[in-house]
Amino acid sequence: LATTQNLDWLRNRGCPLAQEIAQFWASRLSLDPVTGLYDIKAVMGPDEDHKNVTNNAYTNVIAGYALYFGDLTKCLVSSCDQDRDKAAPSPTEGGNWSDLASRIKLLYDAENDYHPQFEGYRRDTVIKQADTVLLGYPLQYPGLTTTARSNDLRFYEAVTRSSGPAMTWAIHAVNHLDLGEEGEAARRFEQSYRDYVRGPYRVWSEVGPGQSGARNFITAAGGFLQAVINGYGGVR
Repeated sequence: LATTQNLDWLRNRGCPLAQEIAQFWASRLSLDPVTGLYDIKAVMGPDEDHKNVTNNAYTNVIAGYALYFGDLTKCLVSSCDQDRDKAAPSPTEGGNWSDLASRIKLLYDAENDYHPQFEGYRRDTVIKQADTVLLGYPLQYPGLTTTARSNDLRFYEAVTRSSGPAMTWAIHAVNHLDLGEEGEAARRFEQSYRDYVRGPYRVWSEVGPGQSGARNFITAAGGFLQAVINGYGGVR
């Protein structure tokens, strides 16, 4: 939509979709009466090693985006408002989706200046793949400071297991490039394909040598392309 500005599509197809997604996330919010903020419980973020967690950083940010976008569609196309009563922002309170989005909790450790992946996360906990670091790229979360973004990369690189999928390191490469850390970006970019492209036909594998994983793994190839186009090319 941002690229095409196709309001006809938004009016006929996009509005119902955006509003249903926003309503879904509104239904998943749980108000913390102490903080006045909303938790999202029983989720699994991109890191598939940790299931049924509360306040996964990635999940909470995309939920907020979905809620904001639900309201944006009503600003862009007035007919999107026609089902507003049927799609109430919350089963327990009035207001709009943007208000709910602004009150979703995003965990932040001020002492270490980084974002814990979920409620109760410890910094030495091993993870499978890129998760919280996605707040930088591709989510471009506006509240993310440069130092916290750098620390998120450094902390999670140290605990990402070696048997994780290739696209993790492509995403790390893009984030390092955004921070001007070209040497580290080059290392992560090489890491994203070096052990994952297999001969003799140069087919992408999900995991490194000696491990069993998906073959012709297009997610890894997609990560590689993003590192080239969105990282080194700077396309957004």
